[in-house]
Amino acid sequence: GLLQMAFGLFKKVVIADRLAMAVDYGFGNYQQQSGLSLFIAAVFYSFQIYCDFSGYSDMAIGAARCMGFKLMTNFNAPYFARSVTEFWKRWHISLSTWFKDYLYFPMGGSRTTKYRVYFNIFVVFMVSGLWHGANWTFVLWGAIHGTMVIIDKALSTVKHKMKLPRVNSTVYQIVQVSITFLLVTFAWVFFRAPDAQHAWAILTQISTLSVNDTVSLGVNTPELMFSFILIILLMAIERAWPRLQVININGFAWLFIFIGLLFTCYSLGVFNYKQFVYFQF
Repeated sequence: GLLQMAFGLFKKVVIADRLAMAVDYGFGNYQQQSGLSLFIAAVFYSFQIYCDFSGYSDMAIGAARCMGFKLMTNFNAPYFARSVTEFWKRWHISLSTWFKDYLYFPMGGSRTTKYRVYFNIFVVFMVSGLWHGANWTFVLWGAIHGTMVIIDKALSTVKHKMKLPRVNSTVYQIVQVSITFLLVTFAWVFFRAPDAQHAWAILTQISTLSVNDTVSLGVNTPELMFSFILIILLMAIERAWPRLQVININGFAWLFIFIGLLFTCYSLGVFNYKQFVYFQF
């Protein structure tokens, strides 16, 4: 439990709050930013909100475990999802489960006509958007995800009817994961922007992206590169985590890792920046 709390703290103060500095600068000064800068800011926000909220969840789950309570897993490496539908099976699992049990199933779930299923899915995501706040940005965010999940389901039905062979090559999986991440990142822009007009302006600017663009996000180049390294490290840990869990490590080794995480948080953490993002909901 203590180890999970420490890892949650690491996600929050070392990664999320560090990324937040560049994200806030980029979104707050989007008129002066290049397309590449805003694209990086959008990618950083995807990881900021993930590390912020999953770190918050890790600390809550770890604290409960210390007191003898076992809470459900709330995140399961969502940015390794190969479709938006799979993403929602890995992201904020507690809320997704609640909506499924108390809204989707009572409306008929998947045991009804095809178009009623699509309607049910769309309603669930619209309500999910409104749950975050009475703002058009959240409504659009929910509508975008609902539309993408419906498209996923429709394409899966077509593939099943055509009996297309299942492709499992590594390259194909990487392409699927990359496309899913970009689609989710596109939707996060609406979630982060103060209003729909700002969101469209930011996405329009991102569409002008060029490799020759300069990057100016209010942080120096070493700090920017360190942020990318932390993201890569996080993804590597999440990829290896299922294998690490089955390794037999004694208590002293876990204690050493716990102390190491706390020292890393103390040395590299950003402690004077932000409260948890989900405190506003």
